Amino acid sequence: MWWRPRSGTASSRAGDPLLHTHVLVTNLGRAVDDGTWRTLDSRRIYAHAKTAGYVYQAQLRHELSHRLGVEWTPVTNGTADLVGIGEGIIRGFSRRRVEIEAAMAARGETSAKAAQAATLETRRSKDYGVTVETLHSAWRERATELGLTASAIERVTGRVQHREAVRSLPEGARGRDRGPNARPS
Repeated sequence: MWWRPRSGTASSRAGDPLLHTHVLVTNLGRAVDDGTWRTLDSRRIYAHAKTAGYVYQAQLRHELSHRLGVEWTPVTNGTADLVGIGEGIIRGFSRRRVEIEAAMAARGETSAKAAQAATLETRRSKDYGVTVETLHSAWRERATELGLTASAIERVTGRVQHREAVRSLPEGARGRDRGPNARPS
């Protein structure tokens, strides 16, 4: 399996930051016994898509923890939030979710099916005209309004400790990732 971030700006339809990735699974493999190429029966893969998504999210959390020094709240339904990022900040950057919840509240509904319906009913068109610079500026402004400062982010990510660790590396090793996904030099 491979994963890659979606090309372009990683934002929701509401203009919130949103990491959007896809996991690709090849549907072609070479048989060990006779060397012929065959397709995979994707129905079994699809049947386990939710579990695969949980595994992917766990690996992503692991990588972010390792690379940025972040910690996570307990995992619920395959997802978790960053320790140190309060509910107000999360909701402030989850405007799409707020729109969906408002639509559900207006109808007095709370079920998962109602959430799906509200998601579709309130979905707006993607704005392809917004620039990355405009989004980043708006995100910085909103972060400031919500009290998410650079020092708060450093406390969440542990970047201060990371920088100290990088400074202690030999000069030739700085900035190079020699892990399993490292690019050739």
